[in-house]
Amino acid sequence: MSTLMSRCVGWLRHAAIAASVAMGGSAWAQPCCETFPVAIDCLGWGQECGFRESFTLMPRSNPATFSITTSPAMCSNVDLNIYINGSLAITLPCVAPGTSPSPVSITTDLPSPPILIEIEAVGCEGGCNTGILTGWSGTIEACADQAPIVQDLAPQTLCGLPSSFFASAEAPWPLTYRWYLNNTEIPDDGIVAHGATTNFLTLLPGAVPPGHFTLSYAAISPCGEIVYSNPTLMMLEAGQPPIITLHPESQTGCVGGEAAFRCEATSNSLQVWFTGPRSSPTVVLDVPGYIEGSNSDTLRFTNLTEFEDNLELFSVIFNECGTTVVSTSAFLTVLPEGACGVPCPADFNQDGGVDGADIDSFFGAWETGDSGADVNFDGGVDGGDIDTFFAAWEAGGC
Repeated sequence: MSTLMSRCVGWLRHAAIAASVAMGGSAWAQPCCETFPVAIDCLGWGQECGFRESFTLMPRSNPATFSITTSPAMCSNVDLNIYINGSLAITLPCVAPGTSPSPVSITTDLPSPPILIEIEAVGCEGGCNTGILTGWSGTIEACADQAPIVQDLAPQTLCGLPSSFFASAEAPWPLTYRWYLNNTEIPDDGIVAHGATTNFLTLLPGAVPPGHFTLSYAAISPCGEIVYSNPTLMMLEAGQPPIITLHPESQTGCVGGEAAFRCEATSNSLQVWFTGPRSSPTVVLDVPGYIEGSNSDTLRFTNLTEFEDNLELFSVIFNECGTTVVSTSAFLTVLPEGACGVPCPADFNQDGGVDGADIDSFFGAWETGDSGADVNFDGGVDGGDIDTFFAAWEAGGC
């Protein structure tokens, strides 16, 4: 028994086969094929040989095909009965010695488990055949499309060159490869790269400048089937530090209020915020309800207290290659209770008088949640501020 592409079994799901059989040539160009000899001695009891030649096909696309060439040394014509998974599918009538009938094509549901092919010879009277078939021989060529299955490369940040990449492709036999840098084929010249025709590529120093580039590959089967991976975006840091595009700025907040500091930089970078002095800094940690974003580009304080007043803050930014840059310092000023908001809640519009216009101004701010409507300085805009406002307004001022 011969087996074609038996190594495919591990990655084929089993499914019910609904195979259809037809005569004719292959429907695709350059299928991958295997050829093997057949030489069977029959039972010698009559025209039926009594033995079948069998092999398996493992199609990954439709159709799979096989062809039979009878040996010129045969002296008897034979009917060749073709069985698919145990059922008679087609008969090639009275095939003469040294001839090749049209290939047999098989179309099946995909994905497909192995398909069992059996060939039985029945003698046709004539030539040396006087009623008993003693044997038959020839060759079988079985073909199944074998386009490789490829996986895209994973994005990477490189800390310099040389750097190596592995192409992950599946096929039941050895593949060759081509690699592409920014969609241009890479020469295997020892200058730009090594291994540009293998599954293990090494980009050499000087192959690309620092910055972004794309890398992809093609997997090529022995039959000429080519499958390309999608270009993957890579980043070459080459030891260059990040560049700060926005330094933090000093902020002023009120006790119970909020303040935020922002620092932005280029490249794939990580940020850590510190408090000063810069000569002996302390790492800022997130504290639920008070501090968040200590490892991001925005550090935010809520429910400010007087202990944060005059706090020095700066950000240290480093990339995956370990190179760092430090931002300038910014300072947080926290004003005490009563120093923020409207000096006198009753004269909300600050026109020097306490009248109906102040009510309109206050409720205009209160309904939108404006922090200026936090006239009781508790850090929120709610009903307590209405009570505080009207207590001052009804008293005629502060």
